[in-house]
Amino acid sequence: QVCLPHKGDGPHTKECATGIKTDAGEFYAMDFTLMSQFPAPDFGDKRFIAQGVITPVEFLSSDQWQKYDIVGILSVTNMKAVDEQPTATGPIMTAAVISLGQSALTQGLTIVPIEVVSDSRCPSDVQCIWAGELVVKTKLTTFTSSQEFTLTLGSAQEFENYTVRLIDASPATLSTKPISPAEYRLTYEVVKNN
Repeated sequence: QVCLPHKGDGPHTKECATGIKTDAGEFYAMDFTLMSQFPAPDFGDKRFIAQGVITPVEFLSSDQWQKYDIVGILSVTNMKAVDEQPTATGPIMTAAVISLGQSALTQGLTIVPIEVVSDSRCPSDVQCIWAGELVVKTKLTTFTSSQEFTLTLGSAQEFENYTVRLIDASPATLSTKPISPAEYRLTYEVVKNN
């Protein structure tokens, strides 16, 4: 855990807003309200793995975080200590919630949902025989390459050394009201393979 860096070279306050720095050099503020363990463990400057949901900084309703050079807020659901040095014990998984046309950067991968190609999910106010599906055109970009994919809700897509899965979408569909593109919030799970 670290003090979050301020943006720019102007005057800064001396308080320490606690956050984390990832192995990729990204900074995140932390929210512990989703943790079942209270109080949340404090690992100090030791390495740990945190699981949860990432809200990109551009989607935060409060501007209190705009003065910090962060990627977003990590709403932590679980934390555990790890060895001091990175090991190849397994892949790291993160999740990001993104609106259409916006982007999220996690583990060196930028995700941009471009458009909803089709949304035939069963409306929440109707009983359906088939659950339907959601298909989203998504652009994935690393430092070395960029490619567009058509991701279906629940299916995985391999790209370089990442596995990307569209795991959730809101709002739920209703038979009485179509969803406008601006309303979609898409949750992507990212696993970086060793």
